[in-house]
Amino acid sequence: MVVSVSAIAEPRSGPPMPDPDVPSAGRGRRARRPLLLLGAGFVVGAVAGGAAVGQLLGAPASPAGTPDVAVTLRPSSDPRSAALSETADAGLPDGVELRPVDGMTVTIDGTVLERLDIQGCLVIEADGVVVRESRVSCESESAVIRVTGEARGLVVERSEVDGLGRTATCVGSHDFVLVAVEIHSCADGVRANSRTAVLSSWVHSLTRMDDSHNDAVQTTQGTDIVLRGNVFDATDANGELLNAAYIVAGDQGPVERVVLEGNTLIGGNYALMVGPEVALLKVLDNEFTGPFRYGPVRGADREGSDVEWTGNKVDGRVLEAS
Repeated sequence: MVVSVSAIAEPRSGPPMPDPDVPSAGRGRRARRPLLLLGAGFVVGAVAGGAAVGQLLGAPASPAGTPDVAVTLRPSSDPRSAALSETADAGLPDGVELRPVDGMTVTIDGTVLERLDIQGCLVIEADGVVVRESRVSCESESAVIRVTGEARGLVVERSEVDGLGRTATCVGSHDFVLVAVEIHSCADGVRANSRTAVLSSWVHSLTRMDDSHNDAVQTTQGTDIVLRGNVFDATDANGELLNAAYIVAGDQGPVERVVLEGNTLIGGNYALMVGPEVALLKVLDNEFTGPFRYGPVRGADREGSDVEWTGNKVDGRVLEAS
């Protein structure tokens, strides 16, 4: 059942909200206020659009006020499945007790969902929603967690997102920050378009579906995207290679101001694929881990591309843009 929830995450009485896979129609939006989330340097969902996640584009690797988390992997003899044996701070903390609740649509600004086992899709239609130390799992043709319309400033931290092996996307697709989140069992892990940040998170065990083109993270349009300190694994649960750990291309509109920094990108046809209509892309200090079907990177040196490429390595060796 889809319910409206209050700022303390308790269900309210009243008629159910529309199905999460059906876009809402005819809803007015309130006057929007700036939202300050996660401390200094981390303004998300402010009225000033590009000033939101855009403040992270020039920020240091560990912005003040963000959790000090690092994704670490246990040694593995099979580099294709290294991330599958991860022991990381990404995901639910050990020993957290969760309270089961149904999937829901959040319509009240400032709602905090904490230590919940959300068994159904989570649809965000409000500003400044926080999901903390929770699990969200659902089966959907859309997304496990979906930000709709003009909603801004979703933050998900120290949580798990599970597509149950039958969901198109785990998290999408605009105006959110993910901090130390474990994401798995969807066709695509994260669709990161305008004003999004994925930090210290782990995307793995993507699910093959009919005609799926699986990517751990993909950007298809938008501005101000930051991907920093993550593990993106483009293999399925059996270690078979999928499409890409990260693909960025202007398939649905221009893309600009993207930072891909300090991540581990594993497997894929290519671990990183850069398409046309991409401007101001920074690829800094990433580790590319094979095997790959064709190579670690494609399109970063395309004629007319606007890519800053520094400090990247493949299996410990210096990697040039290609």
